[in-house]
Amino acid sequence: MRTPLSNDRLLPHVRYRWKIEHKSRESIQRVSNLDELQQTLCVLDLPGRRPPAWIIYAARAAERDGMTEYIHNEGGRDEWRLTWRRVQGRDWP
Repeated sequence: MRTPLSNDRLLPHVRYRWKIEHKSRESIQRVSNLDELQQTLCVLDLPGRRPPAWIIYAARAAERDGMTEYIHNEGGRDEWRLTWRRVQGRDWP
């Protein structure tokens, strides 16, 4: 069975510059593959009922020109945002 991230597991060199913003937490910014991003989402336990794999799958499906955004908006303190941009080797920090 294919998982939403199976292409990145086959191509671990694909990296994304991503940022997670939440009103009551400090923003997190990193460069990693999507597997590492999914692990981070699991650890953060952000508000919402969607599993991290689904969030990444949905955001990846909406990706245009290597960029995407996922917004969880239940208002107030439960709102958070994930953005990413695919990076080339020279764009790594």
